[in-house]
Amino acid sequence: MQEAPATTIETPTSTFWDWITLFQLKQQRRIKDAYQGKCRVAIWHEHRLLYLRLPKCGNSSIVAALPNPELRRLRPASLSGSFEDWTTFTFVRNPWSRLVSTYRQKVATGATTSRLKEGVFEGFRESGIPVYSGIPFAEFCEMVCSFPDQTTEKHLQSQSCVLMHKGAAVVKNVGRVETINEDWRRIAESVGISLELPRLNVSNAEYTHYREYYRDSRLVNLVGDRYANDVANFGYDF
Repeated sequence: MQEAPATTIETPTSTFWDWITLFQLKQQRRIKDAYQGKCRVAIWHEHRLLYLRLPKCGNSSIVAALPNPELRRLRPASLSGSFEDWTTFTFVRNPWSRLVSTYRQKVATGATTSRLKEGVFEGFRESGIPVYSGIPFAEFCEMVCSFPDQTTEKHLQSQSCVLMHKGAAVVKNVGRVETINEDWRRIAESVGISLELPRLNVSNAEYTHYREYYRDSRLVNLVGDRYANDVANFGYDF
């Protein structure tokens, strides 16, 4: 009986671009791992001033207010010790309002963020957040609230997970976005600076009050439960 010829299974050959894509993915993973657990800060050595940069809390305006900041990533717990005699500060925001702002800028129809791919902020895709362009706000909330701080993208983390350590804020001054001009003026004057904040990343949609997006109490409670630490730590309510 004649044996059947051996079957040769062809495997696809990796192309140059396959290797480039793989390399880029590995590089992104290395960078992400290196930054894990670290927060973004802006430092002005001449003023002995440090700003802990929380996303969607006036970040762009504050960094633009003073020239030539040193931008670094540090572990939050190190801020209270390494900068003991500095003026350290950050700003927090109502979590319901902050989530609406993130939605409008990152995924809503007409999103304005600079890193868009198919209408969605690339950072969400890189973090495995399965949202899509124009996703209804209620569905966006449900998706966001299903991810804990440890596995979600930085714009969707609670502010407390970065700012709080062992029950206390890691910076000395915590201002509010709702009173950002007054709070910034007080902080700036404490180090001898007299500069007004520029208004950056403000769209026409910002004039729609955030409460208009929460059509029922279920959404209000869902987001309130997800960001319960921010509500408790910073004294916010809907």
